[in-house]
Amino acid sequence: MSILGPFATFQCNSTVRTKEKPVLAREYPERPVVGVGGVVIENGRVLLIRRGSEPLRGHWSIPGGTLELGESLQEGVARELLEETSLQVRVLEMIEAFDHIYIDQEEGGGGSPDRRASTM
Repeated sequence: MSILGPFATFQCNSTVRTKEKPVLAREYPERPVVGVGGVVIENGRVLLIRRGSEPLRGHWSIPGGTLELGESLQEGVARELLEETSLQVRVLEMIEAFDHIYIDQEEGGGGSPDRRASTM
């Protein structure tokens, strides 16, 4: 199986691992929140997960999550794919990086989509 992601082509082996994750405030985080994810493609089909928690709970998405402190981008993608799909992967290359920075309307920005919707 090969995987392509926000920066990855992977080779996979199936294993199971569980781990408790700390709660991270997303609306006003104390530090930047770096999200990572990978796209799994096999035989012309893409692996999607149904999100079990916010943001976008219940929506279909690529497997991924947030980077942990001290973790490289490659380590974060491999860990998130293992946690969410039980696939053990090796990251080979980065495909894309992008940012989403939201500034509150009071500060001259448009706010996040959630905050913007609640202030209209």
